[in-house]
Amino acid sequence: MAPLGRYSAVLGRAPFTERKLVGTWNICAYGFPPLPRSFWTSLMSEAHDTTVYVTAGMSEYAMPVPPSKQKLYSPRIELMATLAGQSTAGPPDREDDISAWLLAIADNVLNSHSFIGVGHTLDFEERLAPDTEMTAFLFTPPVGVDERRLCRCTNAKAILNVVPITAAEINLARQESVEALIECLADSGVDPVFDCARKSAV
Repeated sequence: MAPLGRYSAVLGRAPFTERKLVGTWNICAYGFPPLPRSFWTSLMSEAHDTTVYVTAGMSEYAMPVPPSKQKLYSPRIELMATLAGQSTAGPPDREDDISAWLLAIADNVLNSHSFIGVGHTLDFEERLAPDTEMTAFLFTPPVGVDERRLCRCTNAKAILNVVPITAAEINLARQESVEALIECLADSGVDPVFDCARKSAV
């Protein structure tokens, strides 16, 4: 079974969007809609009440994680993002910004021969959209899903959740620590979801 079929089985629904990275890397991003909240759907479907985006294919390419760090960071990952309710991508003919950004992250990491893991950040140094303060990303453990089940859909050994952050927030991580940033986000009630509409916590 192809990765899309496996993802659909784990998440309990078909995708509403599919996007392929143009260029060197054979990577796709899929978006899965939320399902009605109920006890039964929560048993059958991972993250049933949220919109879930996930990549397939990034794990085919091993990131150059130094041997000394491979106990902490896997060379083979996929990316995911979640948001409460339906996607905010707008009309069907509008480009899906979230899947596009997941693919842009994968492309950036693989082209730069770098690696990412939980607690890492990636700065694009530009607004992710005209009407947002977000310019960078923080990578966290997956939210609301069984990571092992999602990993079995591809060759991934880890799934990274993608959280947009502002220039001020990534500067806090650089000047103090990622732990200080995470504490600031938690104190401000920021959930680990893909929310480009929120205000900066710093």
